[in-house]
Amino acid sequence: RDWSSDVCSSDLRIPVSTPQVRLTQLAEVAEPPRVTVIAERTRRLRSAGILGMLSQEHLERLASENDEQTYAADEQIIRQGEPGTSMFIITSGEVVVGVRPPEKERVQLSRLQVGDYFGEMSLMTGEPRSATVTAMVETRVFEVTRTAFREILEQQPGLLEKLGETIRRRFIEREEAVEGAGNQQLGETSSDILSRIKEFFGL
Repeated sequence: RDWSSDVCSSDLRIPVSTPQVRLTQLAEVAEPPRVTVIAERTRRLRSAGILGMLSQEHLERLASENDEQTYAADEQIIRQGEPGTSMFIITSGEVVVGVRPPEKERVQLSRLQVGDYFGEMSLMTGEPRSATVTAMVETRVFEVTRTAFREILEQQPGLLEKLGETIRRRFIEREEAVEGAGNQQLGETSSDILSRIKEFFGL
């Protein structure tokens, strides 16, 4: 007997495998409010040497008009001899500062960490970079540009003399760390540097 004739297609039940798909949405990392970012940048700028002379208003302006950059380990941030018109404040990580005097081996001057700064001579006078700065680990830096700083000097001219003396001291400290390098320029006075600052910024 053909039993197939007794079975109706409607009686057949074919199990269907229904996979359960679970979508897990990763929690988004919320970025801090802009006002919080500006406040933290302002705090760091105040501790960065010559920038500590600025008013709260000017520091906040710098913090809002400039931004941070990230560099990988062993990446050079600035190179000795290259042009530059900005300075940098380290917000995370660590860098090493080195100088190659004429006809001599490279000299390591220092290691800088969070809150330290570099590049101020080029920012204030437009001179080529006097050292090479390399990130030792992944490093974030906050860059202050000449354009942003010029507006501040126009509004706060009393800063110029203080800046001239501060930069001169920093310059001497760096040159004295390199034996026999740059001794001719150590006699440069604060007024000499002040004149170069004024000329560079057109003040």
